[in-house]
Amino acid sequence: MRTQSGTLNVVAIAVVLLFALSFAGRVSFVFDNLSSFRVHFALALLVLSLACLLTRRFSLAGLTAFCLLVDVLQIWPWQAPMSAANATQSESAVSVFSSNVSPRNDSPERLLALLERESPDIVGLIEVTPKFHEGLASLASRYPYRVEVPAPGYMGMVLYSRLPLDGATEMRFGEHSPPAIIATLHNGEQRVQLIVMHPKSPMGPASAAERNATLRVLAEYICRSNRPTVVLGDMNTALWSPHYKDFVNESGLINTRAGRSVAGTWPPSRQFGVPIDHVFVSAQIQTLDFRVLDRIGSDHLPILARLRLDGPDAQETGAGGPVPAAGGPLCGDTGHSSATAQ
Repeated sequence: MRTQSGTLNVVAIAVVLLFALSFAGRVSFVFDNLSSFRVHFALALLVLSLACLLTRRFSLAGLTAFCLLVDVLQIWPWQAPMSAANATQSESAVSVFSSNVSPRNDSPERLLALLERESPDIVGLIEVTPKFHEGLASLASRYPYRVEVPAPGYMGMVLYSRLPLDGATEMRFGEHSPPAIIATLHNGEQRVQLIVMHPKSPMGPASAAERNATLRVLAEYICRSNRPTVVLGDMNTALWSPHYKDFVNESGLINTRAGRSVAGTWPPSRQFGVPIDHVFVSAQIQTLDFRVLDRIGSDHLPILARLRLDGPDAQETGAGGPVPAAGGPLCGDTGHSSATAQ
């Protein structure tokens, strides 16, 4: 009994310590990665709070319950129900599909079946190898506007659209940034900037620093643009990272997950994965819906956002681009942009 009691104490203290370190993401990439597991921490802290309470460890029960409350306050804004006021304003809705298909996924059949079922207007795919790309040939009839840059490994990507695209280019947001696709979407008289992104995975200090640099340069590029923007892709950063918060503050973009979902996309489990795949939009663009979709044989789950691009506030934003969120820097305060076209 004493052994079990000691084990509970050690586990509770260890989880509380890891939880505290998850707020020190600017200190180390390890702590930054811990911030991705807010939902997991909530489940662990809930179980530990109850276990400590039942075993009359009231001090530990209070400590774990306090940490649970702090964690829930981090998660709740992403799950708090949004107003349904825009739900009926869907006549001009545009659906955006994004998925990291994984270079280890040799068969596109499940992806093709999902695209057939969901019928999105815009499709952005990440980590598209030449072999996987060959299996996408049947999409040409449904998506006449295509930007295709398949590549071995993790760098390939494609952008498909039912709506007209022009000005497509491959661009790098920083010296060590993986390539991104940028194109202009024509939605009636409106022009919307589309950016398909895949910053590096923060699996070490060097790659984490490169991801952070990519996000900074991308944010400045968007802030300086003068038109509505949609960014989609595997961003390799979760909602609670300080570097994620810097990006949204500096770019002025809004995550379409807001008030709708913290469901995980990597590994491919809504309940146990972490939310690192996103669709971001300028403030002028209305989000009607966001969903995490079914498995396609990849190590990521796909996502789908329904947007209203031509809402009453969807208009050019001026030379400075979108206004950053409160506390974010104005365009030009972050230094010289190093985005380069290929």
